[in-house]
Amino acid sequence: MNVDDIVVHNTTPDDFEGIRALSTAVYPGTPTWQDVQLSSHLRVFPEGQFVAVHQQTRRIVGMAASLIVWWNDYDMTTNWRNFTDAGRFTNHDPENGRTL
Repeated sequence: MNVDDIVVHNTTPDDFEGIRALSTAVYPGTPTWQDVQLSSHLRVFPEGQFVAVHQQTRRIVGMAASLIVWWNDYDMTTNWRNFTDAGRFTNHDPENGRTL
């Protein structure tokens, strides 16, 4: 695979199936993103969600999901579920948050 064959773009609903396939391949045995979570990412912070697509195969080969939080609301022992509001990112706080 040549890096020139990869295009990065903001995630769209059309990418959800590919994101789930990638997640299953990378984290076998772990629950994958659900449509309700991915849709929520796009609703609360669309400019922070990305996929990398191999142009010849149209396969998603990478993804990034991000949110902004006020770090003082959390600590280093906060689990993923709480830190991401169960993967929905509805705790995204661009007004007060300083941590991406």
